[in-house]
Amino acid sequence: MNLKLLFTLLLAACYGFAQDLSPDTQNMQVFKEEKILQATYRGDSLEVVRLNKLAASLIYISNDSAGYYAKKAMKLADDLDFHKEQIKARSIISLYLSEAGQLNEALELMAEAEAIALSSKDEYHKYACYHDTAIFYAYLGDIEESNNYYLKVVQFGERKLKEAQAKNAKLDAKTNEYLSAAYGGLSENYFILEFYDKALEYINKADLYNRQIDNNQLAIGQTLANKAQRHLKLDQHEDAVIFINEAIDILAEEEAMDWLAFAERVKGDIYLDQGYYRLALEAYGNASDLQKQLEDPREKASLDHAMSEAYRGQEKYGLTKEYAEMALKKSMMLGELSVAIQSAETLFKTYESEGDLANALYYHKIFKKYSDSLFHEKNIQSVANIEAKQEQQRAQEKFDIQNQRNQNKHRFLLLVSTGGVLILLTVLFMTQRSRKLERKLNDLLTKKNNVLRRRERSLNWMNETKIKLFSIISHDLRSPLASLNNLIDLLNDKQIGPEDFIDFAPQLSNQVKNVSFTLNNLLLWSRQQMKGAQNNPQKHNLHQLANQSVDLLIHQAKEKKLFIRNEIPKEAVIYADADQITIVFRNLISNAIKFTNNNGAIIIKAQEIDGSWEVEVKDTGVGMDQKTIEKLYSQSSYMESTYGTNNEKGTGIGLSLCKEMITKSGGEFRVKSAIGLGSSFFFTLEKYEKEVQEIPESVEMMD
Repeated sequence: MNLKLLFTLLLAACYGFAQDLSPDTQNMQVFKEEKILQATYRGDSLEVVRLNKLAASLIYISNDSAGYYAKKAMKLADDLDFHKEQIKARSIISLYLSEAGQLNEALELMAEAEAIALSSKDEYHKYACYHDTAIFYAYLGDIEESNNYYLKVVQFGERKLKEAQAKNAKLDAKTNEYLSAAYGGLSENYFILEFYDKALEYINKADLYNRQIDNNQLAIGQTLANKAQRHLKLDQHEDAVIFINEAIDILAEEEAMDWLAFAERVKGDIYLDQGYYRLALEAYGNASDLQKQLEDPREKASLDHAMSEAYRGQEKYGLTKEYAEMALKKSMMLGELSVAIQSAETLFKTYESEGDLANALYYHKIFKKYSDSLFHEKNIQSVANIEAKQEQQRAQEKFDIQNQRNQNKHRFLLLVSTGGVLILLTVLFMTQRSRKLERKLNDLLTKKNNVLRRRERSLNWMNETKIKLFSIISHDLRSPLASLNNLIDLLNDKQIGPEDFIDFAPQLSNQVKNVSFTLNNLLLWSRQQMKGAQNNPQKHNLHQLANQSVDLLIHQAKEKKLFIRNEIPKEAVIYADADQITIVFRNLISNAIKFTNNNGAIIIKAQEIDGSWEVEVKDTGVGMDQKTIEKLYSQSSYMESTYGTNNEKGTGIGLSLCKEMITKSGGEFRVKSAIGLGSSFFFTLEKYEKEVQEIPESVEMMD
C-alpha cells in the first residue's frame, strides 16, 4: 500500500473533502458543504477554508495546482492565526513537496505544523501531524522514527478507547479513523521491511476499526486491497484473490480512481506471483489506464516495476529493461527506496541473464546501495529490541538474587527429596514413552485404514464403470446390430425382396447413426475416465459447428416435428477442439430432441461475455427437477439413462461427457431447468483472438 494514500484517508477524516466522485454526487456534496461553511465561517476565514478544500480535492489530480492553492491558504491562515487551516495547508504542501522528492523540506514544514498543533486546544490536530510526519519519515527510509510517530497516534487512540469503555460508550468515528490510519501505517512499514506476518496483523487491526464506522465503504475497500497484498506475500493466494476482488468491487462503486489503480496493480501482482504473466499484464494495463487520469508518480513507479517483472517472466527483456529503468528513475527522484531496490534488482538479474556482466554489476551496486540505506533500519530496530531484552534480563537477575536467599532455605529439603523425584521422573518417562509408542501405532493403523478405504472406493468406482460399460455394450449396441443382422438374414433367405429392404433403409440408417453416435460417446467417455483425452484447440466458426450438428440430427427432429433454429452470430469465432465441441453440440441437441414433445422447439444461441462465448442450447421439453441437476453436477462419471418422450433410449453418459469436456478445456458448464418448462444448457468457450493465440515468429524470436 502506498503511504500517500493513507495521507489522503486521514486528511479526509480530519478536514472532510470529496475526491474521485461523479460530477452529480460532487456537485451535491459541494452544495451541502458550502451551506455549512457559510453558516460556520465569515470573510477571510471562509476564503481560507475554501482554498484548502480546493487544494485537497486536487491531490493526485493536479499536484502543482494543489500546492499552489495550499500555499495561498497557508499565507491567509497564518495572517488569521487560524490553527486548523494552518495545519491543513502545511500538510497538503508537505505532500506536494514529497511528490517532488523534497522530503527534508516536507519534514521541516510538518515540524511547523506540529508546533502550531501543540499550541492548539484540539489535541486531534497534534496527532494528525504525528501521523503525517510518520509517513514522510517512512519515505526517507527512517522506519524506526516513522514507527515512533505512529505509536504516538496508537497510544492516543487506545487512551480514548479506554475512556469510552469506562463510560460504556462507543468510540467516536474520528478516533476510529485515527487508529485505522496509524495501524495501516505500521502495517506498511513492516511490509517494507518484509515482516509480512506482522504487517498482516496490523492491517487486520486497521480493518477492525474501519468496520466500526458507519458509511465507510471506501476505507473498507482500501483496507481489503492492502490485506490482499499481505496475503500475497505470505503465499496465501486464495485469500489474496478473495480480498482483492471484493476491494475492486467496492472501490469501483465508490469511484476511487487512485485506490482502484492500486488494487488493479495488486491483482496483477497476484497473477504475476503465480506465473500468469498475460493476466498480470492485463491487470497492470487497467491500472495504467486509471493512472492516466491521475498525477501519482510514486504509484506509477511501483506499477512500472511490476510491469517489468511481468515482461521478465515472458522473457521479453527489452520491455523489462525499459519499464524497470523508468521505475528506477522515478523512485530515485522521489526517494522511494523500496521501489528503487526492486527495480535495480530486476535490471541486475535481467542483464545477468543476458550475459551483460558490466551492466549487471552496475545495477547490482545500485541495488546494494539502496538496500543498505533501507534495511540498516532493521538492524537499528534489532539493537533496540536487544537492549530492551537485556534490560529485562537485568531486572530478572536482580529478582533472582533477591529470591536466592529464600531458595537456600529450601535447598536441604530439595536434596533429600531428589531421590524420590528421580524415581517419579523415571516412572513418568516410561509412562510417557509408552503413550507415545501407542499413539504412533494408532496413527500408523489409522493411515493404513485410510489407504484401504481409498483403495476400496477406487475399486468400487472401477467396478461400477465396468458394469455400466458392459450394460451399454450388451444392450444399447447389441440390440440395433441384432435388428440389422436379422434384416440382412431375411434378405439373404429371400423372405423379403430388395424393394422391401429399401423400405427399411431409412430406419436402418437411423439405427446405424445411433450406433455410431453411441460408440463415439462411449469411446470418448472411456478415454475421459482414463484421463487420456487430448485437447487440440484451433480457430473455428462457432455458427458452422452448430449447423453441422443440426444437419446430422435434423431427421430425428423432423420425425417429432421439432423446430431447430441456430441463432449463433455468424461472426462468432472460437479457439477450441472442433471434435469435442461437435460432440457437445450433438449430445445437447440429441438430448433436447429426446426430451421434447412433438411440435416443440430447440434454440441455439451464443453471446460474448468477458472475452468468451457463452453458448445456450434451449428446448421446450419436459425439463428436469433439482435432484437430477445436482446429480449432473456431482463427480459421478455417468447418470442413469431415462426414456425420452417417444421412449427413446440413451446411454446415460452424454451430459456427463459434455460437462467433463467443457470443464477440462477451461470452460464452465451449467444447467437451468424446471419441470414442464424446458431446459437450457450453458457452456463457455474461449474467444479466438489473433494477438493471443497466434504469436508472430518475429515476436517469438525476440522472446
